[in-house]
Amino acid sequence: MSYELTTDDLKDACAVSPQLRRMRAHRIRYLIVAGIPVLLITTVAAGLTSRYGLAFHTWSRPFMFGLALPVWGALAEVAIRLWRLSPEWIARATLRTNPQLNGRHREEISPDGVTTIEPNGTTLFIPWAAIAGIHESERAFHLLGIDGALKATLPKRGLDHPDLIPALHEFLDDSINVQSQPPTTSPNTTQT
Repeated sequence: MSYELTTDDLKDACAVSPQLRRMRAHRIRYLIVAGIPVLLITTVAAGLTSRYGLAFHTWSRPFMFGLALPVWGALAEVAIRLWRLSPEWIARATLRTNPQLNGRHREEISPDGVTTIEPNGTTLFIPWAAIAGIHESERAFHLLGIDGALKATLPKRGLDHPDLIPALHEFLDDSINVQSQPPTTSPNTTQT
């Protein structure tokens, strides 16, 4: 299987990555949990100062907005970091900052595992025992490790013909299932 890496391939892989999904979920929770109190503080400050004007307290408006301003800045920073965790942004940044990813990639799939050959000649072998599962998207097969990390991505367009996709899916499933089953003893052997 041979292909040129594109931003869509990386975007698809980033969308599947469990670590990135957890980080995005954490940042979204932080925005919600921190954003609601800040919104309430700002609303109360604006409501009090507009209803009572300067006769209520001359210090209330600057004080309340002074409290809210740094928190709004922190929320904006978290929102920017959340945007930078989007699969699209990560894919573009990865290709832009790693010129060694440009070029022809090859994947060799064998009964022993998957061998990845990068354009610069770097070779990485991933045995089936290190792969716990497969996530199939419409663009690729993503091989997930025992720890849940993304080990390899096999873009479907890298195959010679689209009719080979079901055969590859079946081979990947069989290879992973064979490795995950414990060895059995034959009924004729006795243990002492």
